[in-house]
Amino acid sequence: MKKLVTSALVAAAALAGTGVDADAQTGGPTVFDLGIYAGGSWTSSWFEIGDEGYQVGFGPIFGATATYWATPGFGVRLHGAYFPTQLPQADSDAGFEDGNDEYVMNNWLYDLNLVFRPAFLTSSIGSFLANPYLFLGGGGLTTNIAGDPAPPGGVGYPCVSAYRAAGVCLSQNPEYASVGQGNIGIGFDLLSLAGLGIFGEVAVHGYDSPAHVYNENTAQDKFAFTPRASLGLKFGFGGAAAEEVIVPPVAPPPPPPALPAAPEMQTIRVCVVEGTALREVEAMYNPATGDTTVAGQAFATAYPATTGYAGGATWYINNEPITINGRRYVRFGLPRVVSPTDVTRTGEYQGVGVFTDASATGTPDVIYIPVRPGCEFQPFQYEVPARGVRG
Repeated sequence: MKKLVTSALVAAAALAGTGVDADAQTGGPTVFDLGIYAGGSWTSSWFEIGDEGYQVGFGPIFGATATYWATPGFGVRLHGAYFPTQLPQADSDAGFEDGNDEYVMNNWLYDLNLVFRPAFLTSSIGSFLANPYLFLGGGGLTTNIAGDPAPPGGVGYPCVSAYRAAGVCLSQNPEYASVGQGNIGIGFDLLSLAGLGIFGEVAVHGYDSPAHVYNENTAQDKFAFTPRASLGLKFGFGGAAAEEVIVPPVAPPPPPPALPAAPEMQTIRVCVVEGTALREVEAMYNPATGDTTVAGQAFATAYPATTGYAGGATWYINNEPITINGRRYVRFGLPRVVSPTDVTRTGEYQGVGVFTDASATGTPDVIYIPVRPGCEFQPFQYEVPARGVRG
């Protein structure tokens, strides 16, 4: 089974190698997330014989998740994982020969989880480990030992013979080697690009051992733990999509033998903050030089990025929370480009306008702060106060 371990390591390296642009713009939070992952696991002792613990130890793990986000901070997800292992071995790795270098047990984890995305973690960890989330739930574990031995007398399935003399039955029938399990963990996005992302997770699963002890004078059943660490790909669906300002292409030159004509100035429209209004202004774009002007002035002079924008503000550069109408908001995700009709100005923070979704009603949970010309906005999410703190 060395090929199985090698394949898992290659898959993890390939996933890590795709992270090339952590500053790319993304849209708002997605509604559905589908993920696949690979990683490693370790399992504690399933039972003791005498004073010796028996464990399956380290092994690869592969899994898949499906998450529905009812709100940006709360969701429900299904999770399933497969981790092959050897038979339980004594801590001293001695006593009997049973193929301890082979993955002869197929173990399956399956569970339903509640998922939380606390705003205070987003503000404290930073933009690299974006959108961290916690999950908690439970389900089951099933162990299926490879092979299908003929049962004595044709009734039932035998136990693994190596442990039977000590009063331990590890059944070769998956129906009798299935137990309930609970799990808890944390995950985070390493990179998100237009619905495709790389994520990491660390979790631990706890369960009563699938091995059953019928002679407590010689053996003892154990409550076991299987911690895991993994890296995977995630696909997001639903939610608001990012918009981009399209730069007009350079006009193609005329066919030879005529000399190419100088490209003509092109009229474009650029979204800017002007006073308290958000509107599109007409500008001239020069394909030959790449310059943009408004009424003969350079665009950066006519509409400087220091007036009405947060891009150069100290509080924005330092990733500080802001307080609007007594509610504390923290940065959420990466900046994105929106249309002037998508948002409405509802307030101001230190000389920078505060905008909300045009269709939003009541007190908003998400606000938008203009960062620079071109209608590039940074979402800020309401930070839920800690219990006992009024917000």
